[in-house]
Amino acid sequence: AQIKNYDSKDSVTISPLIADVEIMDGKQEADMEIFMINNSTNAVDGIVTMGRIGYVGNTYQMSSGELGTEYNTNIKSAIQVPDEIKDKTKVYYSDKENPTKDLEDTENNWVENPNDFSTIKNYMIVVDPDYSLESGKELAFTYKISIPNKRANLMKVSYFNHGVYFNYLTDNGRYATSASSGKLGVRISRKVNLNITNTKIFSTNPIKGSTYKVESETGEVFTGTTD
Repeated sequence: AQIKNYDSKDSVTISPLIADVEIMDGKQEADMEIFMINNSTNAVDGIVTMGRIGYVGNTYQMSSGELGTEYNTNIKSAIQVPDEIKDKTKVYYSDKENPTKDLEDTENNWVENPNDFSTIKNYMIVVDPDYSLESGKELAFTYKISIPNKRANLMKVSYFNHGVYFNYLTDNGRYATSASSGKLGVRISRKVNLNITNTKIFSTNPIKGSTYKVESETGEVFTGTTD
């Protein structure tokens, strides 16, 4: 997975890293992109991708371990499906924290057209069982997220995660398996540019390697070393 379009530098952050989004008033948007990549020598089918949006208390898709999310983000709109499989793919959304893949279980609250995307916590992308992804091929899905980058969230991280279920097509039949992505973080940060020169008394020669600490009026602390 990767996140992009979150700053003016065209930065791209790939899991399991953390993207630093500079604090600003209100909300900021970014593009999340998830991939299905067939790195095996066999074709695969029965592809189902399940993913977690960044919300407090969320867990890894394929385990009960907490991701460590510290603030809530929102999905902004429907997940975009590649043109080549649009007619073979359905996307479901749920406001439940840990839904299963079972579409028949009403407790999972899976819907194709949510009334309010801001309540969504999980998504599931189901590709038609008759479709096979050949070796070396990949599919990319994208969706927009809303980042409430307020001061209260400064230096906090929201984590996203997804897993893919699929079948290897072998000479002996189908072999069901799964794969999980690393978690991808979004951290609200503030970048500060300081130009500090440390000199001895009665000298204009700068001293290298001096450590400094700057504290803002809001209690934020920045440290660094002169060069």
